[in-house]
Amino acid sequence: FFISQSSETKASINQSTDPKETPFTIQIKMTEVKLEVGMTCGGCSGAVERILNKMEGVSKVDANIEEKTVIVTAEGVTAEEMVEKLSKWSAASGKYVRIP
Repeated sequence: FFISQSSETKASINQSTDPKETPFTIQIKMTEVKLEVGMTCGGCSGAVERILNKMEGVSKVDANIEEKTVIVTAEGVTAEEMVEKLSKWSAASGKYVRIP
């Protein structure tokens, strides 16, 4: 896996003073991480998606076998934690795990 931070959404809570508006707006800080993965089939991508989606804080995982990339949207999860979660799968499948 090649991992790099690619984008970030910041969190804030705003209280509206207008009675016609929703009283609170909540935005959550989300980070998008791109992983380059040695996936070769749907089984690989499915396993990677299942493993990462089980992590607390992960809200979205998009795997692309053809491009060998995985885009993970998460809050409070580091790239290193993602690699650690995937290390057992990597060893069992013989697929590479690398952080650029």
